[in-house]
Amino acid sequence: RTQQSKRQQQEVVKRPGGARGFKADPTEASELSYIDCGVGRLLDLPLHDRLSVLNCHCNRIEALAGLDRAPNLRHLDLSSNRISRISGLDCLASLRTLNLAGNRLAKVEGLAGLKSLVRINLSYNAIRDVTGFAEMRGPAYRLTCIELHGNQIRAVSQLTKSLRQCRNLRHLTLSLASADNPACRQRDYRRQLLAGLPQLDSLDQLDRQGDRAAVEVLADVPGLEEFLEFLGSSSAATDAGGGGNEDESKSRRLPTPKIDAAYKRFRSRRPAGDLDDDGVDDNHGADADERRSGEGDEAGKADGEKAYRERLEQLERRLEQLAEGGAASRAEQEEDNKQVEAKSARGQQKSTKHRQPQGDSATKKDDKGGSSGSGAATASATAGAVNLAVTGQPAAAQKRGESLTYGELLRELDLERERRWKSEAACRRLAEHAQLLQAQSREDAAVRAAAVDAAEKLKSTAADEREMRESAEARAAKAEADGAAAESARVEAERRVEEMRAGLERLRRAASGEERRRAQSAAEAEKRAARAEVEAATQRDQAERLGESLRQAEHLLAERERDFQRQLAGCYRMGSPELESLVAKEADRERRCAAQAIRRLEERLAEAGERYRALEDEFRLALRLQAQSEEQLKRQAAEATEEAAGLRELYQAARGREAEREKLLAELSQLAKEQKIKLETAAKTRQEEIKAQKARDQKQEEQLEDARRRLTDMESLRKENKRLTAQLAAQDSLIEGLRAEKRLWADELAQQGSALAQDRGRLESRVELLQSEVASLKRQLEQETDALRIKTKVAEDLLDTVRKLKDSLAEKDAAVKRVQEEGIERTRQLEEQLQLETESRRDAEDQVKALTERKDELKQQVEELTDRCQRAERNAAQLTSRWRDKSDQISRMEAQVEQLRSEFERREAELRAERDKSAAAATAATEQLRTADDAFRAQLDAQQTGHRRQVEQLERQLTKARSDADSRVAEVEEEMRQLLKDTEAQKQRLEAKVRQLTSAFNQVAQDLAESALR
Repeated sequence: RTQQSKRQQQEVVKRPGGARGFKADPTEASELSYIDCGVGRLLDLPLHDRLSVLNCHCNRIEALAGLDRAPNLRHLDLSSNRISRISGLDCLASLRTLNLAGNRLAKVEGLAGLKSLVRINLSYNAIRDVTGFAEMRGPAYRLTCIELHGNQIRAVSQLTKSLRQCRNLRHLTLSLASADNPACRQRDYRRQLLAGLPQLDSLDQLDRQGDRAAVEVLADVPGLEEFLEFLGSSSAATDAGGGGNEDESKSRRLPTPKIDAAYKRFRSRRPAGDLDDDGVDDNHGADADERRSGEGDEAGKADGEKAYRERLEQLERRLEQLAEGGAASRAEQEEDNKQVEAKSARGQQKSTKHRQPQGDSATKKDDKGGSSGSGAATASATAGAVNLAVTGQPAAAQKRGESLTYGELLRELDLERERRWKSEAACRRLAEHAQLLQAQSREDAAVRAAAVDAAEKLKSTAADEREMRESAEARAAKAEADGAAAESARVEAERRVEEMRAGLERLRRAASGEERRRAQSAAEAEKRAARAEVEAATQRDQAERLGESLRQAEHLLAERERDFQRQLAGCYRMGSPELESLVAKEADRERRCAAQAIRRLEERLAEAGERYRALEDEFRLALRLQAQSEEQLKRQAAEATEEAAGLRELYQAARGREAEREKLLAELSQLAKEQKIKLETAAKTRQEEIKAQKARDQKQEEQLEDARRRLTDMESLRKENKRLTAQLAAQDSLIEGLRAEKRLWADELAQQGSALAQDRGRLESRVELLQSEVASLKRQLEQETDALRIKTKVAEDLLDTVRKLKDSLAEKDAAVKRVQEEGIERTRQLEEQLQLETESRRDAEDQVKALTERKDELKQQVEELTDRCQRAERNAAQLTSRWRDKSDQISRMEAQVEQLRSEFERREAELRAERDKSAAAATAATEQLRTADDAFRAQLDAQQTGHRRQVEQLERQLTKARSDADSRVAEVEEEMRQLLKDTEAQKQRLEAKVRQLTSAFNQVAQDLAESALR
């Protein structure tokens, strides 16, 4: 395995695109690295079934398609890509670590087929739904560590429900540094998660007591999966060596079930028995096996382990054969004893006496176990030899051969146990040495981390310098923009003056139009009054016609009564129920009709009063509008004065901005000085870190000299280390793990590069925010100009409202005409109703011929109707008097309108005078503005030339500082590369020393074995 790892080291090449592969053909490599190579699809990569590690960090991959070509993949890194959905991972049954950080995932799904997955990193995504973890329920899944910081998880209950069935989950990260989830801001979220997930050992890298917990999952190291068992045993060995625990020493024993079973059967049987020829053959076979095992030890490390296992299996088979042969020899011995029982009764008694203590010794040896060593085996062999000597020559020879075979087997078994104990001790020593190497690697990692921190600091200083340069450029651009804004403000002021002039002209035209509208409104009011008088006359005519119709109705009633009296002679008798009911019905109908007619007349009178009140409201509204128009003219004049004051304030604000520009230039010079000081401090810190690194290198060289001295003392221990091939393989696996750590460091450097890119994006976003603020200021200026335009449009809107009022007055006139037409229509309907009533009354007269007894009541009703008609006539007289009063009021209002017209003409003359004065003032103001503008332009040109010179000087200084910073960054990067090369060379030296140590261990082990054999 060491030779194979050397060949792999020699075959590692660097591709131009940044991908690392094996040999020239990546289809034969077990590890592929395509970090920041612009990969867009996994289908374009040369994946194959022997691939175990794939790193595609920082690419443009959008979908997980094509991974079915690498079914034996164990470590997959697809961080910093564009993946939006987890799919296509069901074919990766051997996958142990999965890194999908920095993608566009919104949901956890598609993990049901990953039963070997131990660690998953889903940080820095947009995950909201984690229900996909519920598919990984039960002990069949090995998921141990989940990282979910930097996402959008909000519900703690959903998280606990999804992760409750993950039995092997031990570490969960939802918040790390400044990256967290919205659920982490909830109250007692940590207590809820720890209570809902009892299998957790640590949450957010803190254990259940709140102490810092180191999350170390050995499955993260590529190539270390096959040696996790050995790492666990080595740690147990160190614990056992320190404490001497019997259970742990038993767990370290090599399992040999067949040997233990055969050895137990051998000790449980009786000691008497004969040997057959198989014992000698087995002895020779044992010698051959020893020779073969020795040749296997010389063949190599892999062959030695195989020979060691074969030798153990052969020993088990031989013990089983001996146990079976011993049973057969007992049966033959019993038959021989029966034949010679008469001749050698005394000898038989002696042999039985000697068998009894041997059986006791066998039982004692069984009670002691397999740790008695070769002494117990020798005692049992001598006891067997004494027993065989008594029975005769052939039995004695067979017994002697059997005892020798048993003794050799037991000695060989003890030797194997001793070798196993020595190998365990060597394992412990190797584990301690591996721990030392791990400590040294941790120190190297600390040195590497310090170098990375220094690089990050230098990069941050460079970024700060770049940011300051950009801010200086932004401020210079802002100063230029302010100058342009001042120029535009001056132009805007001139434009406003022109607009004010145009507004005054419009107001002049509006005043003349208002006069014409007032004249028209007065004429319309006169027309309305005439129409109201005509309507009153029509109402009087209608009332007279109604009175005439009532008189005609009374005359008809009188004639009908006479007809009724003539006809009642042959009709119903007075007081009959039929006559009374008919009279009652007719009387009720007449009452209802009369009440309806009176109600209609009252409604007409109320409508006429309402129309009169509406006319009064319209006159009041016209007067109010006239007052409002005068007030608006006054307000517009005040607003013109305020705008002139605002222009003066804008001029003062422009001067204030110029002062602020001078302050900004002073601040820029101060920032440049501070930046120089920061660069000097960064150079000093870099020199101090270089000195500290040199001191660490000297310390490591002293440790290497000490290791060389120890190697000279251990050169005599070479031969025994050949049998420790498995431990050496574990050592090689640790070295491969260190190489994997190196690759992980490279990945971390790449992640830091991506973090720097993110910082650059944040700075760019900040610049965009500043640009948006400038745009907002421009929009505010535009809003102010729009407000001025709105003010100018207010006057136009007022003119529109006056026009609308005229239109509304015309509409009201049309409405009055419609009301008059409706009145005429209603009178016509009343006449039709009267005709209908007369017809119905005729019908009723035909029916009520027998109602003579109720004639008096009908007369009383007629009298009441006459009274109501008289009241209606009185009401009509009152209405006429009211109309006369209204006409008097209209005449008074006309006089008031004439008075208001005269006042308006007087005010208009005053306003014209004020307008002439304001025009003269405006011309004077424009002359002053021109003079001020000329002076301001001259001053602005001088300041702009000075600003340009200062900006050019600052740009030259900034370019020089940027070139210096870039050169320093390049120097630091070169130093970092040299530092990494030195650490790589130091690792190679350490690996060479480890190889020397292993060879020394081999020699020491061989010497120990030879000394033990002697």
